[in-house]
Amino acid sequence: MKKLNKTGFTLIELLAVIVILGVIMVIAVPAVTKYITNSKKDTYVATAKSFMSAVATSAAVGDYQLPLATNEVTIVSIKDVKLNKGGTTSSFGEAWNYAYSFVAIVNVGTAADPAYKYYFQGVDAKGNYIALTEENALGRASVSKEATLATASIGTSTFASPVIYGITTASATGTGTVTPIAGAAAQSIVIGASTYTTLNIYYAA
Repeated sequence: MKKLNKTGFTLIELLAVIVILGVIMVIAVPAVTKYITNSKKDTYVATAKSFMSAVATSAAVGDYQLPLATNEVTIVSIKDVKLNKGGTTSSFGEAWNYAYSFVAIVNVGTAADPAYKYYFQGVDAKGNYIALTEENALGRASVSKEATLATASIGTSTFASPVIYGITTASATGTGTVTPIAGAAAQSIVIGASTYTTLNIYYAA
């Protein structure tokens, strides 16, 4: 019996391998992409919590004025906050848009018996953002993307839901204004069911 000497692959065998690799790529690439995106979102949230923790520590030692009145809120731009590690860019590798990225401190108690909650809003240069969200509610689903946020000016953007607030004419002395990016000009910020009109703003020059 003559023995066959097979030294290579046939064209059909090569095509079959290519088809199989293509199927694997179709299945694997979206899964890997989703995993990477979710990882970046988780890191985004972790960074937000680090900013809130740093602000809470600084406020406790008097670096920032804590709110007392029922219509008062303290807003600290993350430009004014230094973390022990990281924080100079978002987890997507983009620079923060400091005009729209801050920690808000809200007194949910009374002037005599204050109790504070911390909120975070963050936007990077590519529009990856967390709308104003309370610390305990932050999660992967809090991170979204809106490309127009990267270049929108306060008062001209059509991005209205959820409302993104911007800090303007602010300084480290606690003066300045906060305006919804959708265009309302009032010096106020809505958190939950409450509107705050006395704003202590910290924005490093």
